[in-house]
Amino acid sequence: MKKFVILLILSLFLLGCGSSEPAKPSVQVGGNAIIAVDSFSGTTEENETELIRYANAKNEDAIRRMLTDGRAFLVDKGDKVTVIERGPMKTKIEMLSGPYKGSRGYIASEHVKAE
Repeated sequence: MKKFVILLILSLFLLGCGSSEPAKPSVQVGGNAIIAVDSFSGTTEENETELIRYANAKNEDAIRRMLTDGRAFLVDKGDKVTVIERGPMKTKIEMLSGPYKGSRGYIASEHVKAE
């Protein structure tokens, strides 16, 4: 009887440990995703690094020059993209929607979410 009670308690405990929320889909290389926030994309990995530095320094003039020179472009929240490469900090994307449709660039990985 004692073993039965222990097994019953253990079973109830294990049943209660499961998450009631469904797992969030992850961003897959080669798959489509969406942009989570309004942001910028550097046309090369180096340009993206430069953009991040300017953004951290709040240097709007330098960011504006990069946009004007074609070294960066704007991406809007909700834009659809294809994920070409994905790293912990930067993701290479191809724009599927928005004014820069067809453009490729790099964006902070945290700004790219699964559809």
